[in-house]
Amino acid sequence: MRHVLICLPLLLAACASGGDWPSLAHRPGEDVAQTPCGGDAAPAVTETVPVAKAPPLPPAVPVIDVAVLGAELDAAKAAWRTQLGVANAAVDSAQGYGEGSERWGTAHLELSRLGQTGAKFADIGDKLRADTLPDDAMTSTPASVLRANAASAYDAHLAALDALRQRLAR
Repeated sequence: MRHVLICLPLLLAACASGGDWPSLAHRPGEDVAQTPCGGDAAPAVTETVPVAKAPPLPPAVPVIDVAVLGAELDAAKAAWRTQLGVANAAVDSAQGYGEGSERWGTAHLELSRLGQTGAKFADIGDKLRADTLPDDAMTSTPASVLRANAASAYDAHLAALDALRQRLAR
């Protein structure tokens, strides 16, 4: 009962109408239709103008330059051989050191870099997939030879990476 008596004046104060509070009553001018920028309403459009349909776009055909991809593959192989030497040296340096040592961490970092370098072989092979090439480029001898070279390089990369990881785990 005492709580009700304490709360009653607070509730009654909320019903007071005094003060400078804004009124929610209807004000003059609120029933007028609003127009943009206070000007007259735009006239209604009664006439339609036919719009010509744009012709459909031809399907996108990738432009594959086998010579450029061959140069990319050669550069990727050179970069991979360099990184393979660095990773081999790092794994050799980590032999005899435990997990978590600085040399072990450096070896893992170099193995990660070797993985990134070798991923370029798969990227080049993906550019030469059958579903991304036009029919004439797919059957050309340079494209098929380059695709086989990229696949071979990627397989060699995976084998070397696996061998280095096994050597580091010992």
